[in-house]
Amino acid sequence: MKLIDKLTLVIEECIRVREDFGYPIMVTPFSQYIATQAAINVVVGERYKQVTDDLIYYALGFWGAEARSGIRPDVLDKIMELPRAKELKTWEFPEPSLDELREQYGGSSLSDDELLLRYIIGNEDDIKAMRMAGPVQDDRYLGVNVPLSALLKELLQRRDLSFVSIQSKQMDITIER
Repeated sequence: MKLIDKLTLVIEECIRVREDFGYPIMVTPFSQYIATQAAINVVVGERYKQVTDDLIYYALGFWGAEARSGIRPDVLDKIMELPRAKELKTWEFPEPSLDELREQYGGSSLSDDELLLRYIIGNEDDIKAMRMAGPVQDDRYLGVNVPLSALLKELLQRRDLSFVSIQSKQMDITIER
């Protein structure tokens, strides 16, 4: 959007949006919701004039009543007055039964593992490609060739150590049994 000059404003707005939403945990997907909404607030020039569907679902309680209860009342009111919030208010999350899902993805002979795989991935071509690729062969993806990973693995195998501390300017790792 070529608005790099607004980055400081967006970061400051992230703090305010997070506060408005009761300080939700900042892990995926909530961190993305907060940052996206902050950017929208800055670009639009008015707080919560436009709100993402994800934050509307949050305000509607799709992530739980406790999460919804943390939203500042004035912010919640402003969001609930948006036309899109009124549309989404009547949407119901599809909740097929286990039997319906099993029938949809292959029938009663389908194992639980296979059902989960098909439900999560969905696309038969992607499932075939995954199976053809086989298990990960490159240790770099598993982290076993990374020196710190190898050190930690070795330290965790030792039974004579009850406490290990590794410190550098960039990190501090402590292991206690």
